[in-house]
Amino acid sequence: MEQRPEILVVGAGPGGSAAATALAEAGRDVLVVDRASFPREKVCGDGITPMGVATLRRLGCLDAVEAAGAVPVERVRITGPFGVAFTCGLAELQPETPRALVLPRVELDEILRRRAVEVGARWAGAVRVERIVREGDRVTRLEAVTGEGRVTFRPEHVVIAVGASTALLRRSRFVRRRPQSIRTMRAYYGGAEHAPDQYDFFFDLELMPGYGWVFPCPGGQVNVGIGVPPTLWASRRPLRALFKEFVERRRRSGILSRARRTGPLRGYPLRIDFPSAATAGSNWVLVGEAAGLANPVTGEGIALALESGLLAAESIH
Repeated sequence: MEQRPEILVVGAGPGGSAAATALAEAGRDVLVVDRASFPREKVCGDGITPMGVATLRRLGCLDAVEAAGAVPVERVRITGPFGVAFTCGLAELQPETPRALVLPRVELDEILRRRAVEVGARWAGAVRVERIVREGDRVTRLEAVTGEGRVTFRPEHVVIAVGASTALLRRSRFVRRRPQSIRTMRAYYGGAEHAPDQYDFFFDLELMPGYGWVFPCPGGQVNVGIGVPPTLWASRRPLRALFKEFVERRRRSGILSRARRTGPLRGYPLRIDFPSAATAGSNWVLVGEAAGLANPVTGEGIALALESGLLAAESIH
C-alpha cells in the first residue's frame, strides 16, 4: 500500500499530538501514526509544569485534563544533599500560571491524541515505522509495517516525535551516535504521608549529580522515581539498587514510612542531548525527546514536547 498525506506525524505523544492539533486546526491534511494502540502506558514522572499547563490551555485540552482527575500542584520543595530544604510557591515563579498538574501519561496522552482527532487529524495506531528514506536533506518516503501488511508513506512534510527511542533515528541516520541520556526508574506507591499539592525533588548525595522525586498522583498515590546522569559514581551502580536505597531514605524521613508499592518498577531513558544533531531539514522536523528535549536538572519533558510540537506546526504551516 502507498499513502500520500500532506503531513505525517510519527508518534502520538505530547509533541506529536500538539503538532497534529495545531496543523489540523490550520486546515492542513494530517495523519498521525504510532507503533502503539492507544491508550497506552508511558513510563514517566507524570508532572506537568506551569509552562505545560499554559500550553494545554492553548491546545484546548486543559478542561479535559482537569476533568480526568489531574492533581493540582501549588508548591515545589527542593531538598539538598545534607537535608537542607527550600520550598517555593509556584505563584512566585509563574504568576501568570501559578500551578502545575500531575496526571499519568496513559490518560494525558490519550486526551492529547483525541484532541488532534477532534479538530480533524486522521489517526492510525499499531503502525511501526521501520525506515525513513532521505534524498539529500529531504524525506522522500517512510516504510512501515501494520497489521494489514507493509505500507509506504510519501508525505510532503514529516514531524518525527518518537520520544527517547533512538533505534529508528539511528537507522535512518538522523542521529549518528547513541545520544546522551539520563537513566530513570519509577513506581507508584499508596499510603504515603506526602503533601497533596507539592512537587518534591531530592538531590541526595548518593545520586549526585542526579536526583529523586515524589509527586502526588490521582487517587492518593504518589509517583516515586530517580534519575541518574551518565557521570560519576552513581552511573556505575545498578539502577534498581539506587532506587531501593532512595525509597529507604524516604521511609526513614517519614514520607514513605507506611507506603506500599502499587505497581511495577519500570525504567526508561531521558534524552538530554539537545541540540547535538540537526533537529530539522527541508521538509522534516524532530520534536520532544526525539530532539533531545528534556530538562537535565528535573527530567521534565512534557512541556518542552508540547511547545516544540507547536513550533514545528507553525514552521510547517
